[in-house]
Amino acid sequence: MAMFAMFQRSRLGKFIIFLVFLVIVLQVFHMSLLTRLEAKEALNRHKGPVDRQLKVKTLPEIVDDMEEKVRNSHRLDYSGTYHVIANLLTAESHDPGQNRDDLAIVTQCSSNHLHHLSHLSQVWDGPISVTVFTFDNNIETALKHIVKLYLCREKIRKTTSFHLVYPLDRAPRSLSESWKAVNSCEEDMSVDREKAPNYAIEGIEYPQNLLRNLAIKNSATSLVFMVDIDMVPSENLHGDFLYLWRTALKARANETKDTVFVVPVFEVKEGVTVPDTKPNLIGALDRAEVRPFYIDPCSPCQTFTNYPKWVSLTHSKGMQVAYYINWKYSWEPFYIAAKGMPLYDERFKQYGYNRISQVCELHVSGYQFAVLNNAFLAHRGFKRRGDFHATKNQELTKNKILFTKFKDELKVKYPNSTGTCL
Repeated sequence: MAMFAMFQRSRLGKFIIFLVFLVIVLQVFHMSLLTRLEAKEALNRHKGPVDRQLKVKTLPEIVDDMEEKVRNSHRLDYSGTYHVIANLLTAESHDPGQNRDDLAIVTQCSSNHLHHLSHLSQVWDGPISVTVFTFDNNIETALKHIVKLYLCREKIRKTTSFHLVYPLDRAPRSLSESWKAVNSCEEDMSVDREKAPNYAIEGIEYPQNLLRNLAIKNSATSLVFMVDIDMVPSENLHGDFLYLWRTALKARANETKDTVFVVPVFEVKEGVTVPDTKPNLIGALDRAEVRPFYIDPCSPCQTFTNYPKWVSLTHSKGMQVAYYINWKYSWEPFYIAAKGMPLYDERFKQYGYNRISQVCELHVSGYQFAVLNNAFLAHRGFKRRGDFHATKNQELTKNKILFTKFKDELKVKYPNSTGTCL
């Protein structure tokens, strides 16, 4: 009997221990559930599309992660002048470390031009990689805009990854909590827009080539399409090019590995609807509502695309390579390329020679320039030579001297090349 009683007490003790353990597990689960519910309630307090459940993280988790990356930023560019934060906030579709067989738009801007992403993401069906430049406490404006776009624009949340750059000597002294709140998706960002170009920020050299390279390196796609953030791609450009690439170009890798695919650029008169197809574009050209990009400030910069030839091509539904162009001095086309092409020289800052230097190196290194038949980009508003910032000419002179040095360096870098930048 004594042994039986001892056995019963032993079983009772084990049962009590089991119950205690079960209570602890249930308490931990309860606390975890409460934490998740509190986070969800915080997210649901926002109006409009913000109340949608995010796929990966809650709003508090997102902003805390961004803040940690900014506060613990220790990576500098090669010159030691700028803080560089790759993948500050990544798209839900982002797969780090992967270069998947896809085409991404890569672009850059300062915080006052971030609003252009709303429209760009609507007309572009693929990934977007954007580097944002900021400085001083403007970083709070940049972070707030990024968070708002991410939360309020489902397409941006799914496709767009953000990177951040700011000068070492103009780093933010502190971060308040105000940028973390998104009160309403109905609030417009227009109050924070500025008409001044990125390189008109007083006392700061705008490092567009550093920003471009960062966006390219972190695009997580095998193909990239470098555009200005205020440009609009033609309808179905992403899907049509990928179809051409996968069904024709990729199989001819030996022929196309050193080829960039030029996309003609146009500018659209203020107040006119941006054309989305080539027939609509040609109609707008006939009405003088559209003209070749940059034709007034710098005609040679784009004219070698041969706009008359492109317009006169026989209409076809599919995308094809229409013709090839030998590079000529001053021509700086916008193009699609496979990763691995020469990157942008980060010594070029502010206005002048920042893109042409890279296109020149493409030419010297042996790349071909193939113009696509139905693809185009449109820029809202006519570019006029009198609309530039006050220091444009000084910057142009400074960068021209650097470009002369750059051309000499290319001769050393590509000693067997017959191409030149003249």
